[in-house]
Amino acid sequence: MRADPISETLIVDGHFTIIGSILGSPFGTVVYFGHPVHKRLGGKVGYSFVNGIIYLILTLTGILAFVIDISPLVMVGPTIMVFGVMLAQECTRFMPRRHHGIIFFCLFFGYCDYFAGGVAATSETGIGINVMKKGALLTCMIWAGMLSY
Repeated sequence: MRADPISETLIVDGHFTIIGSILGSPFGTVVYFGHPVHKRLGGKVGYSFVNGIIYLILTLTGILAFVIDISPLVMVGPTIMVFGVMLAQECTRFMPRRHHGIIFFCLFFGYCDYFAGGVAATSETGIGINVMKKGALLTCMIWAGMLSY
């Protein structure tokens, strides 16, 4: 009996995260959000493989480091915010309507993590944002679980 696609994806993702950690990688593998245009054009495993090869070439040649060096750091937060909202919007197509608010509510903790740098920790607002910033990923998962149930 074959597992459903989500279960299979999560199992394979988990196994490769474990293998990567045994080999010393501090990063977990992730299933990334596919762009709808690539899906409509038939992009599947080959798209991911070519994407990996391009990243390998960019990192080994030093081009990626150069691009990161010349890119302003101020663009990171807004870029992540926009992609977070786009991903949340895409999730709303497949999730029950009652869960839509949960998706956007849990993004709030991640935004606190990215944008807390400029807030003074002495004000009430600054203290609150800094508290929500610490452990943002875990806090998102706990709140999402509680609100879903």
